[in-house]
Amino acid sequence: MGFLDTSACSPLEHLLNAPSKETVVEICRDAFRYRNAGTAARPLIPGAVLKRVAGELSCDASQAGELFALLARIIDEAIFEGLDGHSIVQLFPETVDKKLKQLIAAVILDNSPQWRQSLTSSQISLPKLKSFDWRADVKISSDKSSRMSVPTALVEMQLESAPTHKDVVPSVENVTLELTAATLDTMLDGLGKIRDQLTSVSGQ
Repeated sequence: MGFLDTSACSPLEHLLNAPSKETVVEICRDAFRYRNAGTAARPLIPGAVLKRVAGELSCDASQAGELFALLARIIDEAIFEGLDGHSIVQLFPETVDKKLKQLIAAVILDNSPQWRQSLTSSQISLPKLKSFDWRADVKISSDKSSRMSVPTALVEMQLESAPTHKDVVPSVENVTLELTAATLDTMLDGLGKIRDQLTSVSGQ
């Protein structure tokens, strides 16, 4: 696939010094855990984690940081592109140890359901409309010269806020709008345009 070249994969050589497969699994999990800290090129990994990994792989902290950045890049590509095991292995050049490529691919596949769920839960989302109701109302307007009835529509919407954590039930807010006939016409015209646009997009 040409996703990685030989020079870019040099940090992976340190994984060959891992004392066990479980060490590689934990390092991959840490790479995903801290992938959004700092930048994609230089993830902000806690010093204690870098020190632990450097000791496990017999390298220095800077080299461990380069390894984390590379693994995070590989994990991102595999998850967002929905790659299978064979396709993940193909991300690496032939110069990378075959068993190491297969092990990394297996770790990503084993953890991808949990990682995808984590990504979905952390996405920013807007409030959602749970229910909608309305009723007609008549307001009596009066002044010294006249007295007249003004028909309006009371629109009641129940909105569910965006979840802040997977274990926290989102809050629900009730919003009531009072619309005159003229305002309602403007609103319906705008909603009609939105409907037509969505219909056009879904039909493509």
